[in-house]
Amino acid sequence: MPIFSLSTRDDRSKVFYAEGSVSGKRVRRSLETKDRTIARTRLNEFELGVINGTIKLSDPVGSRKVLFSTVARNFARSPRTGSGRTTLGAVEKLIDYFGDMQVKYITESEIDDFIEQVHLSKGNSNSTIRRELNTLQSILNFSAARNERDYIKVVKPPEDPHKHDTFTDEEMDILFPALHPDVHRICIFLRYTGCRPVEAAGLLYEDIDFENNKVVLRSIKGRSGKTRERIIPLHEKALAAIPTASPQFEGHVFKLNGQPIKHHWTLPSYFREARERVLPKCDKGMYALRHTFATTLARKGAPASVIGYLLGHTDLKMVMRYMNTTYDDHIKAISALN
Repeated sequence: MPIFSLSTRDDRSKVFYAEGSVSGKRVRRSLETKDRTIARTRLNEFELGVINGTIKLSDPVGSRKVLFSTVARNFARSPRTGSGRTTLGAVEKLIDYFGDMQVKYITESEIDDFIEQVHLSKGNSNSTIRRELNTLQSILNFSAARNERDYIKVVKPPEDPHKHDTFTDEEMDILFPALHPDVHRICIFLRYTGCRPVEAAGLLYEDIDFENNKVVLRSIKGRSGKTRERIIPLHEKALAAIPTASPQFEGHVFKLNGQPIKHHWTLPSYFREARERVLPKCDKGMYALRHTFATTLARKGAPASVIGYLLGHTDLKMVMRYMNTTYDDHIKAISALN
């Protein structure tokens, strides 16, 4: 039976409280939110903390001197947070900045300084800022659930409009011959498999079934941080982009200047150099080849579920972002009506 229930004060604040009795004493603790869903989550966290002893009702909020770095590392290790690789990277960045600051003193003012010094000075996008602020808010409220500070709702910049550029056939005909030979092979593979550059960089010969013309692509996505696999049929042009020999090569499929690609983010610089040389007015990156793959399939009538699988997405809302259409597509759709 629950110890605490949700309540609100008889005023205009509408802030939710955890209210109940423990050892015969009445307890009323602010949950610092007007949102019932958030309040319900915080109520459960508060009750769990009281039950397992991590929250002492006799201690005022923030009475302990707890460092941000300590909280952040506990957050990253906790099985309840389910932190994926992207989140863990954000945690390390936040520790670098807030480090030994007491967690209870991190307010909107300190967060504004963080945005100014770490993000705005580098010209980072709103999407990048929002991702790290979401992680920061989760860490701070993870601490609040342990009575180490107050809950906080971090104000974030608005989301950037989603940009999913695609290449035209004419642009690819001009760009591809200008690419470094190693990068050219990778770009052909991206164009005809829809894989991510990081997946291509880590691809091994053992992942390719030449007899049945298919490849296993692997990625680490989501809160679980587990490796996901998907099997992609190999288009003849994707197959032709793979270096082969007899006996067959081993190890990494794609290399750069004869060496395995340790960091996939080195590829865009080669791509950008060629693009600026032959398509100076174009600002599309390598990832647009993945978008082009998805959009081409959509225009040829491939079901969204199939496109989602090939891209490695489980959320069809993500797939819809790739399915760019043109006015000509709209005309064809209307013309198909009986």
